[in-house]
Order: sequence, then structure tokens, then C-alpha cells
Amino acid sequence: GIDLLLFKDLERIGVQCKAYNKNVGIAAVRELHGVKSHWTDLNRFMLVSLHGFSRQAKEFANQHNIELFSIEKDHFNIG
Repeated sequence: GIDLLLFKDLERIGVQCKAYNKNVGIAAVRELHGVKSHWTDLNRFMLVSLHGFSRQAKEFANQHNIELFSIEKDHFNIG
């Protein structure tokens, strides 16, 4: 499901967070894609990971308009 709801101006973002010790796989991205239809008032969806994402997860997210954010890579520039 959605863990965080972020609102600013016209942006309405649903965020799902994963605290795995490894890269997040495609199953988590598919899960978020599956709940998108229940959140029709949101216009963006994001999956946040501590580390990163598998190649398959990145491809699926790209195809289904889901943003991916890695704390380690996108915030701390590690890895």
C-alpha cells in the first residue's frame, strides 16, 4: 500500500517505502502499480528504497510511470 501521502500545490504523490538490505525487486514495483487504481486522486507514485532497485524493477517502473528513489544512491550518492 501507500506509506506516505505528499501534497504540494497541485502535486499529490503516493509513496511506498521499502527498508530491504538489498536492492528492491520487481515484485515491490508491481505491488505499487496494483494499488494505483485505488488512489485516483494522486498524480504521481514513488517507491523509495534504502539501497537500490533491480534492473527488472527499473524497467517495469519506467513502463508504468512509477518513480524510483534510492536513499543510498539518489540522496547520499553512494554506490
